[in-house]
Amino acid sequence: MVCFIVLLCLVVLYPTWTVEIVALAGSLALCYLIAKLWFQLNWKSSAASEPELP
Repeated sequence: MVCFIVLLCLVVLYPTWTVEIVALAGSLALCYLIAKLWFQLNWKSSAASEPELP
């Protein structure tokens, strides 16, 4: 939510940068989601293969 407000302020202050900022934010968000999903899948698979500690 905070990132959205900051992005909105940047768009208002620097309208010429709007396209670059949106593209950068979109790519960063996509990379973050992919990394998050990848770590979740890795963690689940490693947790399933290893025996649980008491």
